Amino acid sequence: MVYDYQNEVTMKPVFIDFTIIISNFAIDKSMQKPMGRMMMYRLLVACLLLLLPTVAGAYDFMVDGIYYNLVDGHAVVTNNGQTGCYSGEVVIPSTVTHDGTTYPVTALGHSAFKNCTSLTKAILPGSLTSIGPRVFESCTTLTNLIVPNSVVTMGANVFDKCYAIDSIVIGNKVTSLGDYMFNDCRALRSVIIGKSVTSLGQYAFRGCSSLTDVVLPNSVTTIGPWAFYGCSQLLSVTLGSGVTSIDTHIFYNCNKMVSVTCLAATPPSVDYGLFMTRTCITMPNCMSCPKRLTPMRVLRFGSYFSRSSATRQFLFLRM
Repeated sequence: MVYDYQNEVTMKPVFIDFTIIISNFAIDKSMQKPMGRMMMYRLLVACLLLLLPTVAGAYDFMVDGIYYNLVDGHAVVTNNGQTGCYSGEVVIPSTVTHDGTTYPVTALGHSAFKNCTSLTKAILPGSLTSIGPRVFESCTTLTNLIVPNSVVTMGANVFDKCYAIDSIVIGNKVTSLGDYMFNDCRALRSVIIGKSVTSLGQYAFRGCSSLTDVVLPNSVTTIGPWAFYGCSQLLSVTLGSGVTSIDTHIFYNCNKMVSVTCLAATPPSVDYGLFMTRTCITMPNCMSCPKRLTPMRVLRFGSYFSRSSATRQFLFLRM
């Protein structure tokens, strides 16, 4: 089963206008006298208590400190109705038993670990098939994670603002890396991308300021806009043989970029502003072709480059 996180029913906040409630009862209708402060306080407390069932109903059951919802006979990891409820090391089991029935754990639900600023490690089981949007967003002390080969789908912003994470392995069945997937992962130095990923979403690696090199597998065909925007330490990128299109500004403000190698037999189509930057950049290793590489035709990007005359001589190369 692949969990449809996009159609996941999530608990939405309930808003009650207490000013209307209190104003309606601030005057005792029978006595026509102002209601006392203590009575108004009791009324406010009573109104707040009405919200408790909403919070309690945010998950179906809890086992060993992990919260779950049941969806079509499968257990989906969630939180207790409030983000930030997990800390330390969390080990997700492949199955969980509740009321005498054992369920496979197949998904991490929308925002399951969001804002868990004390979460340092998460171990994911081989039973997972889906990871929803924003699952680990703002887990600021999480340092590394392995997405198992069983996972097929991942939502957007999964690792958004995971400031401390320095290494990530994406399993071989994941088909795409969504928008803002690694946005602002400032410590990220190593990322291994599985061989089934076909696309990178917009701003996928935005602001990964410790990332120095990236190798995209041959399965990747499209790269979304601004994908590597602001990767200030990025030196080299290798594009696999399958890439067919590169969207706008993907290397914007990658001021230390030295080389981009493309393994595709036919150069990909490129949109506006590929290397546009606030400062003039140079790529000395791309000014001529090393002997071991076969030069491809010079791509006629014209204004797609920054105003640096050096970058206008940039070549895509293939082995």
